[in-house]
Amino acid sequence: MMITEAERRVLNEIINSPTASQEEIASILGITRSAVATHISSLMKKGILKRGYIVNEEPSVVVVGGANFDIKGVSFTDIISATSNPGKISFSPGGVGRNIAENLVRLGVKTRLITLVGDDMYGNMLLKEAEKAGIDISGCDSISHRTSGTYIAIEAPNGDMALALSDMEIFKEMTPEFIRSKIKALEGASVIAADTNIPVDTLVYLKSQALLKGVPFCVEPVSVPKAAYLKGQLDGIYLITPNVEEAEVLSGFEIRSDDDIKRVGRSLSGQGVEIVVITLGHRGIYIYHDGEDEFMESIRSNVVDTTGAGDALFAGMVYGIYSGYDIKRSARCGLACAAAAVSSSLTVSPMISSSYIEKIIGGIRNE
Repeated sequence: MMITEAERRVLNEIINSPTASQEEIASILGITRSAVATHISSLMKKGILKRGYIVNEEPSVVVVGGANFDIKGVSFTDIISATSNPGKISFSPGGVGRNIAENLVRLGVKTRLITLVGDDMYGNMLLKEAEKAGIDISGCDSISHRTSGTYIAIEAPNGDMALALSDMEIFKEMTPEFIRSKIKALEGASVIAADTNIPVDTLVYLKSQALLKGVPFCVEPVSVPKAAYLKGQLDGIYLITPNVEEAEVLSGFEIRSDDDIKRVGRSLSGQGVEIVVITLGHRGIYIYHDGEDEFMESIRSNVVDTTGAGDALFAGMVYGIYSGYDIKRSARCGLACAAAAVSSSLTVSPMISSSYIEKIIGGIRNE
């Protein structure tokens, strides 16, 4: 259910300081006590708060990571450098953490996102679109001294990328201190997931919180440079989903064959990861868990755009873990979500839903 910006600010204060009085909340926000009372009453009517200002919690997934604004340009003709090229430009919300959160919401999972945006036009749009998608944004904040995360990609007519720029400096502000200020947002989490857009110290802190709460901590490595941040910090991670290049960085081994993939799986497991999933593009995935391994083929689909496939696969596996499925069924959920993702031109496929995914995996023979 949609809440207003003013209600969100009041809710954030209640989450961060559950014993604060209405007068204290009013003083912090610079509004009247009666206005605070009105917003609290509205939040109760919407079922977000219970009496006594108790946040209405249920088992959920908390995703900590990046939310950015994507700008994509496709040239109509071969790109000529150092001049303007005619083409089509599209805008959409993006970011690995945000994409994972939206996929999970589409799968019917109550999902809270913890991220930072700038106090700017893009930031406002990101929060509004996230809330519209059904993501709980009570753990999100905006800051004025950084611009919102932004990604710009320019593609040739055949879809090959000519150039891309990313401004993700804002996520350096997602320090352990920032997460501690949102500690209430982690309550009720049955799974904590993160991407490596955030500082490594924050990932370590989140891992400690997951271990303390006894819930799985799942990590999407994002890219080769960012995956490198995890070296030496894998112990205690429940699920990790690197691609081949990221797996090489994490393990220190080159991958040139299936035997190499298996060697890397054993290496990452030996460093303390419970479930290792190496993504292999159109081929599928490789899983290593509890001394056993398996290659699983991708699910056939009409490929339109591979953007967001990794985020969807990760979200599908988290959905399976959240639902209490075994590793193989969780992996099938991930593969089904990836198949839906590549069948859509959108980063998060509108086809993704729990009923759709369960129908797909129900049609795959159990082994």
